Amino acid sequence: IKYFSQRGYRCVVFTLPNFDGHGGGWGLDFDALTALLADRVRQCTVGPDGEPRKVNLFCHDWGCTLGYLVIDRNPGLVAKMVALDVGGRCPTTSSFYFFVASYQMFLTTCFLLGHPVGTWMTRAFLRVANYRARPLADVSCTMNYVYYHFWRRIFTLGAKAWPPVQVSVPTFFAYG
Repeated sequence: IKYFSQRGYRCVVFTLPNFDGHGGGWGLDFDALTALLADRVRQCTVGPDGEPRKVNLFCHDWGCTLGYLVIDRNPGLVAKMVALDVGGRCPTTSSFYFFVASYQMFLTTCFLLGHPVGTWMTRAFLRVANYRARPLADVSCTMNYVYYHFWRRIFTLGAKAWPPVQVSVPTFFAYG
């Protein structure tokens, strides 16, 4: 952010609900999160002449999923997208996909258990995973609502849960 701000770009950071140290409850599902993000982007895109301007969207982790949905559902809002994710080399074996589903289900369970047990379990998992993005004291099980809504959608809608999205803007994806 500092790099682009120093070069004349206006940078605005959105934090997902429950990730800012406030909130709780069930969080927002993906439809509501997508609408919220699109609305926040619209609020930031009015140029000096009062006309809306397209933005370059930089997204990370679940924000990438939301960014793709915003582009798909709001044509003309985004000019370009940069999608950043973290992780190592990802094998395409069934055991890897089982691992991903397992840890996501674990975090979903932490969310459903609630505080304090779910928060303790979430922090224990992150300690084992060598998580360093923020102090563990700032992590709460309420942050896991995204996993809950992701899997709830799959279990209730089946194959229709995540139809393909059309990313109609130039996109750079970096993983690793």
